[in-house]
Amino acid sequence: MRLSVPSGVCVSLAVIFAGPTAADEARVTEGWAGKTYFEARVGFPFPEILPMKITNTAGAAASGTQKIRFGSSVFTGLMIGHYLTERFRIEWEVSYGTAHDADVRFASGFAGNPLAGTRQSGGGYARSLGTMFNMLYDFPIEDSRLRPFVGVGAGVTRITVSSFGPHASPYRITDSALGYTGCLLAGFNYAITKRTELTLRYTGVIRSKTTFADTVAGQRVRAVSPSGFGQGLSFGFRIRLN
Repeated sequence: MRLSVPSGVCVSLAVIFAGPTAADEARVTEGWAGKTYFEARVGFPFPEILPMKITNTAGAAASGTQKIRFGSSVFTGLMIGHYLTERFRIEWEVSYGTAHDADVRFASGFAGNPLAGTRQSGGGYARSLGTMFNMLYDFPIEDSRLRPFVGVGAGVTRITVSSFGPHASPYRITDSALGYTGCLLAGFNYAITKRTELTLRYTGVIRSKTTFADTVAGQRVRAVSPSGFGQGLSFGFRIRLN
């Protein structure tokens, strides 16, 4: 007995197993020039040791350099962007970050202080709220949903510390300060549909010097975090608005 399969079924099966055609990919990836998008992101900074110079009117025993490393940190971002051309886009970003569980090392100074040279668990938290203007350049790959990009940005960030410092120290600071930031960006966009994308982004942040001051236990405490470079990785979801 001979089994006959309709030709239409064979064609359909061939399309399924062959995957999307170049024309299908083009319909998903084309047409971003002149379009505006909204994107939401969540990410994590790379582990980093932050030096902080402490000056305290209590004297040398309470003054020196601490090195701080946070145990848990996360940041989020919301952005509106616009493609000026198929490759070049601009972006306005608002970001929020929080850091807890600090590990503090009394690295140098603190003459005569029994904590000098020791590590202590930290208390309180640090939070940041920033805004950034970014310029980015995409590298479209013909008939591909994947699109690499690079970019730069500049903005300002307000950092707030609350009861921040080692548990063993009575001098824990609460203050906020404004700093300037620049960033280097690189990553990939992956088209899900013609209007939505998943994104992966590396961010390298150049920070300006930040100074915090507070009066604690009758003493004036000043903490200076020097300029530095931080890094992070984030994941996002983007939707085209027009």
